[in-house]
Amino acid sequence: SSRAKATVADITATRAANRKLAREAVRQSLVLLRNDQNLLPLDPRQHVLVVGGADDIGKASGGWTLSWQGIGNANADFPTGSSIYGALKNQIENAGGTIELSEQGEFERRPDKAIIVFGEDPYAEGLGDVSDLQAPDLERVKKILLTLREQGIPTATVFLTGRPMWINPVLENSTAFVVAWLPGSEGGGVADLLLRDAKGEVQFDFLGRLSFDWPNDSLNAQDKEQPVENNLFPSGYGLNLASASLATLPELKLEPTKPNVRSEALASVMIFNARTHPDWEHFLGEPLGWQQRYGNGDQRSNGGQLRVRRADTFVQEDSVRLLFSGDGRQLNQWYWQAQAPKDLSRTLEEESMLNLMIAVNSYPSEEVTVRMDCVYPCSAAVSITNALKAFPLGDVRELAIPIRCFVENGLKVDRVDTPALLATTGALDITLSSVNIGAASAISTKMACN
Repeated sequence: SSRAKATVADITATRAANRKLAREAVRQSLVLLRNDQNLLPLDPRQHVLVVGGADDIGKASGGWTLSWQGIGNANADFPTGSSIYGALKNQIENAGGTIELSEQGEFERRPDKAIIVFGEDPYAEGLGDVSDLQAPDLERVKKILLTLREQGIPTATVFLTGRPMWINPVLENSTAFVVAWLPGSEGGGVADLLLRDAKGEVQFDFLGRLSFDWPNDSLNAQDKEQPVENNLFPSGYGLNLASASLATLPELKLEPTKPNVRSEALASVMIFNARTHPDWEHFLGEPLGWQQRYGNGDQRSNGGQLRVRRADTFVQEDSVRLLFSGDGRQLNQWYWQAQAPKDLSRTLEEESMLNLMIAVNSYPSEEVTVRMDCVYPCSAAVSITNALKAFPLGDVRELAIPIRCFVENGLKVDRVDTPALLATTGALDITLSSVNIGAASAISTKMACN
C-alpha cells in the first residue's frame, strides 16, 4: 500500500486480495477445447503424472516479466507466486493423492491420469514474430501423448501461449485440451479448474471463450502474408463441463502448410535468430548427459564445463553466450536438433552456407569443430579453430561454412537432424546471435573446404 502510515498488516492484506483477484482472473480466462470421457476436472485422490514445463513461472508469465524478454527467470524470482505444478501438488497432496513431475513423460509409478504442460517460450515485441502459426514442441509432445495413450493413461494437455496457434497433432491425441494463455504467477487458478476438491466435487466450471479465431492450419496456403482462412474454432468458442460432454472435434488438418520456397531465389533454413526457430530445439551435451535441454536462462551442463546464458548483441537478450571451461579431457557441445530428420538437399544444390554470427570473447585453448548430423553416428565435422583465432576479440563477425564441406566429410544431406553443433574439449567463450543455412552475406568470412 502507498497510504501514509500503512502497516505491515495493511500491506499483507492488500497483497492477499490482489492475489485472490489474479487467481480468479486466471480461472475465468482458461478455454476448454476438448474434454473426452469427462476427464476434467480430475479427482485429486489418485496418482497424477505432470509432464513438461509446469514448474516454470517464467514460462507461464511471458515477456515483459522482470526482464524485457521475460527469460532467465527462476521460480525464486516470484517469492509469493505459485507455478502450475506447485499448485497442483498442493491440492493433490492435501486431498490424499500423490503427484510425480517428469520432463519427458517417464514415471517411477504408473499414474492414474496425466497432465502435460507445453507452449511458447517468453518473448516481447519483434522477437516474438513468427513466420507461421505452428506451435513449438509439437512432435515431442505428440510422442509423449502416444506413449501414454498406448499404456491406457488419459491425458489432459495445457497449452501456454500468448496467441492462437496450430496445435492439431497434440489436440488430436489429447483426451482433454485447455488453452491457459499466460497465467503468470497464479498457477492456482489453473489447478482450480483441472482438479476437483478433496471430496471429489467440482470446484469451478470453465468460463473462458476465444477472443480470436483458432487456426486449423499453420499458414495461409494461398498467401503466407495473409491471415489463415481455414479456422478450427470461431471467436467466442469455448466449452464448459456440460457442453464438452456433447462436443465433437471438427476435422483436423494434421500436416502444417509450409511456404513455397521453390519460388524463392535460395532455399534458406533459419535455426536461431534471437530465439530458436520452432523447427528445432537446443541442447547442451557432455558425458553426463548428451541431450540436456536448454531452458533459455543461465544454465550449466551436468558436468559443469559448459555454461549457457542469454546475452545482448544488437538488442537485449538476442544472443546466447557459450562459456566452455574444459581442460582438454572431456568433450562439451552445444547444438540444435529436430525431432525428425529433414531433407536439406536443395541447400547443397544451391551452394548454401551454414552461417554463424559470432563474437569471440576469448580464444579457444583446444580445437573447435562445427558438426552437422544425419542421425548420429552419421555426421560430418569441420574445424573452425583457426577462423575463430583470426577474429578480433569482441567483434561480431559472420562465419560462412559451405554445406558442401560437410557433404565431402560424410554428411547425408537428405536426412539432417542436427544442423549445427559446436564442440570442444577446451576453454572457449563465444557469443552466437544468429545461425542459419542460406546465402552468405557480403561481409562474411567464407571458409574453404580444405
